[in-house]
Parts: sequence; C-alpha cells; structure tokens
Amino acid sequence: MYKYNQTTCKEEPYTPPVEDGYYPIYCDNMDKKINCAQCGKEITFGEGYTSREIYSGPWGHTVCEDCMEKEYIRERTMMEKC
Repeated sequence: MYKYNQTTCKEEPYTPPVEDGYYPIYCDNMDKKINCAQCGKEITFGEGYTSREIYSGPWGHTVCEDCMEKEYIRERTMMEKC
C-alpha cells in the first residue's frame, strides 16, 4: 500500500492502522465488513468511498465517509502547492 502525502506531494509506503484488518480494493458483497484504510474503523464495503490518497497500483482502497471528507479537504487545501 502507498499513501500520497498532500504536504510533500510524494507517495510514501503506508501501513494501515489495524494490523489484521481487511482493506479490499474490490468486493462483490456490499455488506462485507471491512476496515477503513485511513482510520481502521469497521464499515461495510457498500458504505465506503474510494480513497484519494491510499492505493495499491492504480486503485484506491476503501475509506469511511469521515476520512473521505478529510482527504478532500487536504486535497483542496494543498492543490495549489503541488
């Protein structure tokens, strides 16, 4: 996993918050319990959003609504810098 750092404008290796958590990029079951890739909170896959910062390859991992809002704010705040 990698995380795009909005402050330095660089990608960095990323370790998710819950060591044995489940962080899928894709899932057929929208009711499957997963962990938010940012904060580790348990959510269902269908409740999640595609992260704008945490990814593997070209695909973003799933984050909760609160973390998505924070990612969006960071992105908008740092847009001019990068």
